[in-house]
Amino acid sequence: MQLNRTFFLTAITLILLLTRPSPGEAKMEHSTPLKDQTFEQIEQPLLLKLAVTAGGLGLIGLELWWFLFKDKANTP
Repeated sequence: MQLNRTFFLTAITLILLLTRPSPGEAKMEHSTPLKDQTFEQIEQPLLLKLAVTAGGLGLIGLELWWFLFKDKANTP
């Protein structure tokens, strides 16, 4: 029981120490205001768009097969 409490307190302490902002981070000012920044659209080739879409759909299909249908395919 003591080991679990010690582990829990150590984990919480490390999380608090590692996630707190540094003293200079909170006071940092941006050099340019966000409202002045604009994004420039970069046109991509249609083949690249189709390849990325097909790859994403293929990975989604693989994930669905792995978690839903893999056991059914291996049973005799």
